[in-house]
Amino acid sequence: MKALRIALGTVLLIQALGGFTIAYADTASSLHVALTGSLMKTLPGQPVVPVVAADVYLHPVQSTDANKWIGPDLTDGAGKFTFLNIPAGSYLMRVYSGSIRVWEQTVSVPGALPPIVVTDVRVVYYPKKSDGALVDSTLQKLQLPYSTAETSVAVATNTVWFGDRVPVAVVKSLCKSLIAAGVPLRAIRRFAVGNDWRAKVIEVGGSPQHTTGRTLTAADVDHASDFPRAR
Repeated sequence: MKALRIALGTVLLIQALGGFTIAYADTASSLHVALTGSLMKTLPGQPVVPVVAADVYLHPVQSTDANKWIGPDLTDGAGKFTFLNIPAGSYLMRVYSGSIRVWEQTVSVPGALPPIVVTDVRVVYYPKKSDGALVDSTLQKLQLPYSTAETSVAVATNTVWFGDRVPVAVVKSLCKSLIAAGVPLRAIRRFAVGNDWRAKVIEVGGSPQHTTGRTLTAADVDHASDFPRAR
């Protein structure tokens, strides 16, 4: 009798495990890859390396519902991300590294994106009421890692500062975009100490030292071979 109970128990266990295996297989077979991609970063003359543990989100382009965001999917050690079982359509994709918005674009699902390579710098903007939305909207279009920070300086945006590892060409492009949008830039400066934690940072804000004098033009920016260091 004991042997019979053991045999019956073994059969039931095998049946249970078999059911689990079948259920797992059914679930796995129902998954389909909707969107894949990868996120990398680099600077001129430097190798391209993956951005690890970035948060990737998707939002249906046709929806205005803030609760419709899908994600995040975290980039892996190779910078790759994958979304599963998402309905076909157009989506706004945003990528964050911590609080820094790294990338934004519209994507089609299903799809496989080519590698996204971002410039390995960070733009920090100090908003002012007097700026309105002009500076923020301009900087968001540049596809550079971007964040905002509070400041006690009430002076309207008039200056750009940057670290020693930021390519001058990147600074020029950013400044010309601001000028084209109508932002009255009066100074572009390297940080007084530009090789510390701000070595790859661009800051956009207001300086009490540059509230008067003529505003810079795109030609001024183009003709500059470099920019002076802040004092």
